[in-house]
Amino acid sequence: MDHGSLDSRMISKRHSLQARYEGDQSAQPLEVPKSEASLTHRSPHLREKHLPGPDTIDWLDESGALYHHEGPYDATLLARNTCLANSPVEAVKTSNEEALKATPREKIRDALEKHRPLDGVAIVRSGDRDFSGRRMEYEEGSDLMIEEGNYKRWSGVEYLPGDLKGKGEPSYTVEMSLKELKSRHRRGVSEPTSATELADMASTPRSNLAQRSSTGGRLSEGFRRRFGSLIKNF
Repeated sequence: MDHGSLDSRMISKRHSLQARYEGDQSAQPLEVPKSEASLTHRSPHLREKHLPGPDTIDWLDESGALYHHEGPYDATLLARNTCLANSPVEAVKTSNEEALKATPREKIRDALEKHRPLDGVAIVRSGDRDFSGRRMEYEEGSDLMIEEGNYKRWSGVEYLPGDLKGKGEPSYTVEMSLKELKSRHRRGVSEPTSATELADMASTPRSNLAQRSSTGGRLSEGFRRRFGSLIKNF
């Protein structure tokens, strides 16, 4: 092998890995994430007293020494929110306040006491009352399901205004009818709503109640068969 040609190839390769301009790090790709990490993980949260210890998930890693694997919730740590200018929590303060306005208090209390993510946001429409009778007052945003156009809409299929998931007809009507029938049957048999109904149930023999329940079951079964035949013939 010609040593001269080998040396020339090594020299050319060495020159090809040099920076093309000041600040160019393409020749050192591993230095880019290191520099970005050093910028985003500046003090004081890098001090030892601010470093979070291993959590339950971290203890599952048996590949080496225990350390904390960062996740999305690390942005809420106190060390990351010491300055309002670059605080992640402060950046979403307004949206968090609106989300709390649209969430029933029971859901907020459940998230705080059980240490779980907040759910039930906007589960009650603005102007309606929540589980405890409190009126919900918040500004409703746009519906992303239908804001930029019809969601899951196919030509030749009829869609009702309340069909947000794009089920089409007659599937949407059949499903809503079955839900309403089930809800009526449940309220009529197991959840009397007035004192008169409670008195009637108290004075009605058990055999009559069982007969009424079986009759309701036969009616609901008949409706299901009828709607099923409509779907097949559609």
